[in-house]
Formats: sequence, C-alpha cells, structure tokens
Amino acid sequence: MTSFTSVADPNSLRILMAIAFYPRGGSVQVARYLARALRDRGHIVQLVSGSLKHSGAGFDAKVFFEGLPVVEVDYTEAALGLEAGLDPMSEHFAVPFQPSYEDKPDVPDRVFYRVGESQMSHLVASWRRVLSKVADESRPDLAHLHHLNHLHLAAIGRGSIERLPKIGHLHGTELKMLEEMKGLTDDDDTYVSLWDGELRRAAAAMHRFVAISPDNVMRAKHLLGLGDDKVSFVPNGVDVDLFRPRHRPIQQKMSLLEDLLVASPRGGCRSAAAGIGGSCRKHVRFADDRDTSAGISAAAGDHAGHPQPCTVASEASAIP
Repeated sequence: MTSFTSVADPNSLRILMAIAFYPRGGSVQVARYLARALRDRGHIVQLVSGSLKHSGAGFDAKVFFEGLPVVEVDYTEAALGLEAGLDPMSEHFAVPFQPSYEDKPDVPDRVFYRVGESQMSHLVASWRRVLSKVADESRPDLAHLHHLNHLHLAAIGRGSIERLPKIGHLHGTELKMLEEMKGLTDDDDTYVSLWDGELRRAAAAMHRFVAISPDNVMRAKHLLGLGDDKVSFVPNGVDVDLFRPRHRPIQQKMSLLEDLLVASPRGGCRSAAAGIGGSCRKHVRFADDRDTSAGISAAAGDHAGHPQPCTVASEASAIP
C-alpha cells in the first residue's frame, strides 16, 4: 500500500524510488539516505524495494526502510524454492527472485547473463505490475530507478509508469558486469547478447542517468553509448552527523580498524565469512609514517597463493 499524501508546496515533487534488490550492500544505503534527504527537503518519496524475510531483519525492507513508506517485493518464497530444487526465477513463483551482477554458484540470485529469455520476461512482468500499481495509486512526478536491470525494462513498458520522466542511478556494479560480458559468448546457459541488448534498450529509454564517480560516467558513456547530456556525476553523500573526523590516538584508530577488517569483517574478499584470518592475516599490514594519520591495507590470498584484490585504504584521521 502506498502512502503519498497531498503536496502543499508547489515546488515539491512526488518521487517513486525503486531498487530491485533486497537490502544489502551499498546501493540500498544510498537509496535510504537519499529518500530521507529528499523527504527532509519537502519532497514526497515512495520507495519500492526487494525484500527477504527469512534471513534476518537486516534484509527485510520494512525494517531497513523504517520511517519511510515502502512497497515490498517479497522474494522469500522464491529463495526457499531453491532449497526445494526449483528455479527461483521461474514462473512457479509469482514474485521471482532477483538476479545478481556477480557470477556465483549455488545461490538463488544467479548472474543476470545466466537468466534466459522466459525468466527475464517473468521478472519484467512481475515488476511492471508492481510499478504500475504504485504509479496508478500515487501519481508520481518522476521515477528514480537504482542500478540498471529488469526494473528499468519494466518501467518502459505499458502502464502508468511509462509516462514518467525516469532517472537511472548507476552504482558501478552494473557497469562492471557489462564489461565482464564483453569477454563472454552465448552458450546453453549464457545469454550475453540478450542482456546486452535489453540493458542498452532500457538505458536509451531513461531520461537521465547519475553515476557515483567520474570513472563510472566514462564507463557508462562507453558501455551504454550515452551522450554527454545523458549522464552526470553525482557522488554518494555522507551523513556528517554520523561520520565526521575525531581526533583519537593512532593506536586506538588502528585497533578499531583491525577489529572491523580482521576480527569481525563484513563482506569483502572470499574468506570474509571466516574473517580475514589464517593465511589472509599475513597480508594485513599497518603503516604509520607521519604520526598524524595511518592507513591499513588488506589482501586475501586466493587458492593459488596470490593476493586477490580485497584492499581497503582509509585515512585513520577520518575514522570515528
């Protein structure tokens, strides 16, 4: 159920903001703080987000976006279907599971280019129903769509969502997948041509893109054929009430970094689930060459014994 209310300020916008993924990773953090910031500036924001109910509160869109109006696209049933040997993106499920930008084995969210045409059509149709219903009920002025995927294809089809100006928000992972696809060819379970063509079609239908770095602006222009007038650099924001420099002793900052990156890391390299320890620990080093700031870099060894990119660099003077 949507919860747009009347807009008293004639300069305020009604914004439909959507992200296809359940809460995880950085892009959903961006969606949340951006929605809050727009709301605080007098705009009316309605979120639509993927959601997962059985894996912890952090993956539940209702919990993650608490305080913001959100329509959930609940993937729980489809996720459990994988355990029963079913394709979580098949028509067996009214709400098919989201694909991923990463190619990983034995997960419900296989990479986009391993999703065939029938499953892609089901993904698009499912999201089109949701977006059209929200647009019918709320009459937004524009749509802000995160990443580039089936969500954008759903937004350019028939229905109330079709008429809206659309902003695509590129976070980088979609661009890296498109780059990876350049080195792949179609086969029995790889549909590179399908997704390359459809994502380009979706990109061409967006009225504007924002990208989070100058590098991503250049990649988007190259990979999607976007003109200079179609994509703008808008960096991710920082909540300065939560993140601000604090002047603490170097050793205290180093202890904090070691705890975050070594003792109890979240995400990152392949060994993150077990922590950056064991053979990975020998690659961790601290440096303090000026006594005023320090950095930490970590590299996790792969199975061949070579460091795999898993590098974190941080100016310790900015660590709270």
